[in-house]
Amino acid sequence: MILNKYCSLFFIFFFGIHFGKSQSITITGKVNNEKYVGIEFANVILYNIENLDTNIVQYATTKANGGYKLAFEKDSSRFFLLKFTALGFKQKLISIELKNENSFVFDVALSEGVVELDEVLVKGKKNAVEINGDTTVYNLKSFLRGNERNLEDVLKRLPNIKVDKDGNISANGKSISKILIEGDDVFSSNYKLISKNLGPNVIEKIEAIDHFNDNPILKEIKNSNEIVLNLKINKNEKIKPFGSVSLSGSQLLRGEVAGNVFSIKEKLKLGIVQNVNNVGFDPLPDAEYHLHKTVSSDVGFFMSGISADESNMVNTKLPTFSIINSDKFLRNKTGLLGQSLNFKLSKKIKVLGIIYGLSATQRLNRVNETVFFGSNNTEFKFVDRDSLYRAPKLFSGSLQFDYTISKKSYLRLIASNTMTYVNSRNRTISNNNIFSDTLTQNAKSSQFNRQLLTNFSHKINDKKYLDINLKYENFKVPQQIFSNSKRYGLDSLNKNIILNDDINVKSENFNAEITLFTKGSIFKNKTSFVFK
Repeated sequence: MILNKYCSLFFIFFFGIHFGKSQSITITGKVNNEKYVGIEFANVILYNIENLDTNIVQYATTKANGGYKLAFEKDSSRFFLLKFTALGFKQKLISIELKNENSFVFDVALSEGVVELDEVLVKGKKNAVEINGDTTVYNLKSFLRGNERNLEDVLKRLPNIKVDKDGNISANGKSISKILIEGDDVFSSNYKLISKNLGPNVIEKIEAIDHFNDNPILKEIKNSNEIVLNLKINKNEKIKPFGSVSLSGSQLLRGEVAGNVFSIKEKLKLGIVQNVNNVGFDPLPDAEYHLHKTVSSDVGFFMSGISADESNMVNTKLPTFSIINSDKFLRNKTGLLGQSLNFKLSKKIKVLGIIYGLSATQRLNRVNETVFFGSNNTEFKFVDRDSLYRAPKLFSGSLQFDYTISKKSYLRLIASNTMTYVNSRNRTISNNNIFSDTLTQNAKSSQFNRQLLTNFSHKINDKKYLDINLKYENFKVPQQIFSNSKRYGLDSLNKNIILNDDINVKSENFNAEITLFTKGSIFKNKTSFVFK
């Protein structure tokens, strides 16, 4: 009876997981007119039939031949609704049932005619998703459910937008470079300061803008592959400063205090975000990029630059000892403060200043005991005790100056300074029947990175454009390493190994890149100077 009971539980658990998995579905087809000629730029939207107002599963626009493709992960739902719309044609709705197949084909023909507005549309109801050339517009009200913690939570529900476990955002299959507010840059590439800290209730629309280029000269000729998100704020919120404050806690002395304040004016955009918590929430995962990599951050330029050698870097991350990610069981205290100011001095001059700091304390304690039984009931025991401590700090600031000299010339200057400090201590004690090992490791790592970047673009004539990029970087990575290993054996052979070393990596780089764009061809000339 007991065996049958456990077998039943096993099958329920196993098959419950199996049938609970999502299924990859592909829907293809063509949207034609009544003469069976393909309609270009028709909208195809797939809804979960249980909730038409908020549950858009996927969408697409048709190609020149009227073809479309929808790819998505389906849960246990079976019944869906396909909606086809095109300018100058009557919309068409098709109820479909998706069974066990992985691919489906649905061709439709739309009738020409003027669409009559029903009573709901007259009241101003908007489509959840609208497509206008390279811009996809999401009307956020259609996707809000009331339980969103931040903007990131609602982004995860938008069709064709993905958010990974580290908060990196992609749209239409490409990683976004920044999040704009009302068309202006606020936190540049550190867009997670917005997505993880701004509430979605103040936002009216989100625009995914493909082929974005903020250089007013080069956008006439250079085909950018960049994609950004632009937040359109509710009109009522733009009248005065807006923001939010949240406080949460528990009897276990765990809690979080988070807040943000934004002021969105035509000439001035101000943003302040703050978060203090000890619940393991990471308000800026991008900090790991600065704390562990020496690659130069791209703060607005497409030139690559030269990076310092990483071979001598100390690994200050806490290791993971099991299949459970270390973030899940760390005692973590984190504090973040970020400020941004985007100010238009005139129609030609704009200044963007960004400064933020992050401080964290992480502790981890682990005990692992393993026992082996041999012949004659002999017992062999291994006991490992690990105590780890890590305290990273990050301070970063940048100042950007944009000057539209004339209709043919544009200048951008950027100065940035990033400082990181990481102090880590690891202590591991291993005991078994023969010997005892104690390993103590201390590491202090700092990183100082200063950059000066200049970009000048000039339109020579209707066919030729000149683009000049200059980049200076001063890079320092001083580090201290201490390691002490002690072994005490039953054979009275005791060993003590001590390692104490200082490492200091310095680098100065100067890069120059001159590009001549002509319609049909590009000529580049690069010059680089490196001092180490």
